[in-house]
Amino acid sequence: GYVLLVAASVLMFASLHDEKGKLLETTFDPEAWVQDGILFLGIPLVLTLCVAAFHRIRGERDARGVSLS
Repeated sequence: GYVLLVAASVLMFASLHDEKGKLLETTFDPEAWVQDGILFLGIPLVLTLCVAAFHRIRGERDARGVSLS
């Protein structure tokens, strides 16, 4: 999904023209988009995966009758 979003954004920003047909200077900065993607999507994803792994491990221990304390 991320690659598709970036490809669509690049195509959109690369096709911007003014009334005279001159190609406009783009303000698209792919490095800033990658940084924002890591900060706003990557960190919550890692935290969610850690919580899910902890929940799975705890569930396996509870099923075997082993306490965490």
